[in-house]
Amino acid sequence: MDYEYREIIEQIENRRRFGNACGRDVTREFLKRLGHPEKGMKILHIAGTNGKGSTAAFLDQILREAGVKVGMFTSPHLVTFRERIKVGGEMIPEADAARIGKVLLEESMPQELTPTFFDLCLAMALLYFREQACELVILETGLGGRLDSTRGVEVTPLVSVVTAIGLDHTSVLGNTLEEIAGEKAGILRRGTRAVLADMAEEAAGVLVEACQELDVPWIQMKKKKEAKNTPSPYPIVTMIQKVLNRDPGVILGLHGEYQWENGANALGALYQLCQALPQEGEDLNRQDLLERLTEEVIREGLAKTRWPGRMQVLRKHPLFVIDGAHNPQGVKALAKTLRDRYPDKKFHFFTGVLSDKDYRNMMREMLPLAASFDTVSVDNLRTLDGEELAKMIRSHGVKAYYHDNIEKAVKRVWSYKEDETAGVVAFGSLYFVGEVLGISKRLLTIR
Repeated sequence: MDYEYREIIEQIENRRRFGNACGRDVTREFLKRLGHPEKGMKILHIAGTNGKGSTAAFLDQILREAGVKVGMFTSPHLVTFRERIKVGGEMIPEADAARIGKVLLEESMPQELTPTFFDLCLAMALLYFREQACELVILETGLGGRLDSTRGVEVTPLVSVVTAIGLDHTSVLGNTLEEIAGEKAGILRRGTRAVLADMAEEAAGVLVEACQELDVPWIQMKKKKEAKNTPSPYPIVTMIQKVLNRDPGVILGLHGEYQWENGANALGALYQLCQALPQEGEDLNRQDLLERLTEEVIREGLAKTRWPGRMQVLRKHPLFVIDGAHNPQGVKALAKTLRDRYPDKKFHFFTGVLSDKDYRNMMREMLPLAASFDTVSVDNLRTLDGEELAKMIRSHGVKAYYHDNIEKAVKRVWSYKEDETAGVVAFGSLYFVGEVLGISKRLLTIR
């Protein structure tokens, strides 16, 4: 690892996670001082509680299969900072991250608008995407939507996607689905086109109302009971129907029942993108993209998509799965996948969570499926003490073992032999997932 890269990224990572001003206002001023690198970009903006990263990954892979040069900005990273910024599926090189990072750290800003870690990451991504002349850019929000740093980008996105909404970050976004949906709806602007995931009616209603107020054309990726699976002259429409119907002939590269919803969100975004692009002219236009998005290309994109830490199988025998389910909605979806895929089986669960999550309900979802738990404290100031978590689990009559060293804990759970359970499932905070992946790759030569 290059010394300058390590030094620059360490300075960036040591920046505050939350600033005095909202990210939207900081980014707006920061990008202005940087000469608005986002100007002229064709952007797809993604917000939501769960599924943002997977939806972005499906979108990115399909577009790359279609020969489009795509820049993708996501968060958080699991193992290396460079995961956040990709072009053509490749992480930003260390030399470029160091070079651009140095410029950003030296940029003068008013004290009340000092960029946070996330603000610097976003600015680095946009400068890099500009240098790489990306044809399309995918931006994933960090937190919420209305006040998020990505909302400070001056360009109106061609498409705005809102994935599944659940109760998460309630201290910041609100205590009800309606309040949280209202914050996510903040990514919508007049001139964009929207894609709404299949979600609770109270959340969908808020988003639909926002679309109507802003004259934003919207579609919801929800299977219609009365709809007939009729052929369409456009492969994208045909594939939307197949994915919504979970056609057994369609293969997804990401495991988990919930990934069908994320795949549908991505295809909905592609449909809206085709509508948003100019009919002809320019390097990327509607006719050109429609011709590129053949059924074969879409199928290949869906099948080749990979996204670390989402129902990722690190080993098949004995089974070792890792998943970043870190709120009740995500854990519920994971539990359903486990029940469907391994009926009547139990699991050894390995977990570490943050204290500001609804961890009691998260664990309750998994208790009926548990043979045992191994717990750790996450390397984060907001961590829930792993010993406290183990005590809570034991109070429900399930065996739970606390480990004060995550490296030793990974070795322990990795050594579990095949038994009456289906295997090991590691889930929880994405910080925890990142640590487990990093240790696994380093100690156990997982690829």
